[in-house]
Amino acid sequence: MKKWMKVGIIFMLMTLVTFSSVALALDYNEKEARAFILKGSQVWADTGVTGDPTPLETLFADDFIGTDSEGRLYTKRDFINFIKSGPAPFESNKVNEVKIRFFGNIAIAQGSETFKLKNGPTNRFFWTDIYLLRDGRWQIVAAQDMMAPMTDKGAEGDLFNLDTNKK
Repeated sequence: MKKWMKVGIIFMLMTLVTFSSVALALDYNEKEARAFILKGSQVWADTGVTGDPTPLETLFADDFIGTDSEGRLYTKRDFINFIKSGPAPFESNKVNEVKIRFFGNIAIAQGSETFKLKNGPTNRFFWTDIYLLRDGRWQIVAAQDMMAPMTDKGAEGDLFNLDTNKK
């Protein structure tokens, strides 16, 4: 009798997990989520130009943790306070490309942007942002940035060209 109870409980748990995963995966419109994430990428890029971190209050989750291009960790408050401390560091900042993949209630956005520092050079960021659908809205919970100099390939470079046979 105990053996069948264990089997029954395991079966019920597996069924619950399976249907919960399906329900989470279907709890949003992927086209709308993709548009929101693309817009969020440019909104974040714009904060370095405008000096206004207000949009990040809702774009970043309260438990957001980022890693900057020098390997230092920063929180939502750290980044917002940095932007508020002004002046805005960038003359311009444009998102070049973004690739978004969905895994249930998680989205991974990988992209690049080209920025011009005020009184400084033009460079690029390559980044990965992790979005989580929580309480009905997408928010960035983690991010990692890498800075790269401009190349002769232009602003975009070959971020998503994975053909290793090209010379």
